[in-house]
Amino acid sequence: MLVCVIPAFGGNTSLLPFAGLLFATIAASCFTNFYGDDGTSLWLTLVVPGAYRADLRGREWAWFLVVGPASLLLTVVFTAISGQPRFWPVVLAAEPALVLGSTGLLALISVVSVNGPSADGGPSPMRVLKTHVALIAVPVAALFPVAALLTAGTAGHLLWLQWLAVPAGIGWGALLGGRCGQLAQRRLDLHAPEIFSRVRAPAA
Repeated sequence: MLVCVIPAFGGNTSLLPFAGLLFATIAASCFTNFYGDDGTSLWLTLVVPGAYRADLRGREWAWFLVVGPASLLLTVVFTAISGQPRFWPVVLAAEPALVLGSTGLLALISVVSVNGPSADGGPSPMRVLKTHVALIAVPVAALFPVAALLTAGTAGHLLWLQWLAVPAGIGWGALLGGRCGQLAQRRLDLHAPEIFSRVRAPAA
């Protein structure tokens, strides 16, 4: 977030509107291994019939409720402060698409790519790599329909097309988040023992 804020002290406010989006992207990327971070405590969830389904949805809602309002507030406040009204359709379209889409994406990534801790108990190299890849992959997946509309609207000087990206972003984000959440739950249904075997802490 500071990447967007610091240039403003030198008079460049063009990055301020994107502070909330950057905050949400980092928050999603850092949460793409929540089952791997559980370690062997995941067994307590898996042995209770049906508990992992509620647990998955609970994690999604927890992330959404913590990150969503905060990133929206950052987006609105910093866009207003920036004095850059041309960015309103951009951020109001991208913000819900990113937050809603990430809710399901991070759950799906967490169950498809499960990285247990390294031998010293810290994050494994693959966990670190996954976080860095997610910094690019998550916003690309969540924002490409919005980006297409905004690019076309800007290139054609069509303000209505830029604003059309706002409901499109909300719809795509909700669809992507919901579908990815369903796929994550299905993978837990079919591969829970395999997932647990990958999160057990290695022997010292």
